[in-house]
Amino acid sequence: MRAKSIPDLLGFVPAALGFHPRRSLVAMALHGKRFGFRLRVDLPATECVEACADYVMGPFLAAEPDAVILFAYVEPELNADTRGVERLAADSLVGALRTRLEASDIEVPEAVRCDGSRYWSYVCEREDCCPSEGTPYDIESSATLAAAVFNGLEVLQDRADLERRFEPVSGARAEEMEAVTDRVAEEILSVAGLTADDEGWGREVAENPDLVRAAATGVRDLLADLDEERAGSLSDEDAARLSIWTLLLSVRDLAWSYIEHDNAHLHLQVWTTVAQRAVDPFRAPALCLAAFSSWLGGNGTGASVALEQAARAEPDYSLGLLLRDLLVRCVPPSAWRTFDPEVIASQLPDGFEVRQRT
Repeated sequence: MRAKSIPDLLGFVPAALGFHPRRSLVAMALHGKRFGFRLRVDLPATECVEACADYVMGPFLAAEPDAVILFAYVEPELNADTRGVERLAADSLVGALRTRLEASDIEVPEAVRCDGSRYWSYVCEREDCCPSEGTPYDIESSATLAAAVFNGLEVLQDRADLERRFEPVSGARAEEMEAVTDRVAEEILSVAGLTADDEGWGREVAENPDLVRAAATGVRDLLADLDEERAGSLSDEDAARLSIWTLLLSVRDLAWSYIEHDNAHLHLQVWTTVAQRAVDPFRAPALCLAAFSSWLGGNGTGASVALEQAARAEPDYSLGLLLRDLLVRCVPPSAWRTFDPEVIASQLPDGFEVRQRT
């Protein structure tokens, strides 16, 4: 996609994020003429502007862009003659970032405030080009946004829609999944001669070779050759099995090893489904694998949302902390290298074969 004007840029932002931002600051790195790392934060309280600017700067200094474009999203003001708190925060944050970026020799070729119907440039002061009353725009008529949707990019109405993707089922559906999970748990534990009444999710289960082998075999059979049909038709029983099997760290790592650049979207579909249907205490592994799939597929926002849910499910879960650090450090998906099958096999019972994708 090519953006040649501010309206083009405003159409590109939701395509790049996957949703329409509201009450947000969005910053997008430029390397030459190509967009790279992008970041969205909620507009801060005015007294937190400087701290927010420092937070935003960290990732951009690490990304070493040639330039950064800034977008401040505010709600329309009833009284256009009075600068409200939200616009004051937007103006202050954009000003603080421009000062910091330019002091670091990072150009800010454009910075814009918009309210859904009009935009104002912080860079252009020409009244004939960027009038003080703002310039009308229609995001739904944006050529860049239309091109993105036409080419298969999904754009949600707001971040809340993305958050709901990873929320667990509720009501009668939750009761159904609890019953399925109880039944599947008994089936899985029976391999080790245990029952759910044995408080059986401790070391005895994790180190039982028969159970680990059965779980690893099940994960391999479901995920080693994942395709569109299988990713889109996961049964409740298989979702419950995956949520339970991946509680075993060696089996979770086996599942993790099957996620690669070219199939990340399929694994995202699987692990989002599992995360939705999983019951406590089985949600954290699925959410983290969904987060990794999202990140590897280029959607850092989706990864962040999934990790927020994982942190609520299990705050100290090690993979969640690792992936959160990966996002904070702005590691690009291109840096990821696939797992060594021998390393994965070394964590599993002797003789287990980590079948590679065909």
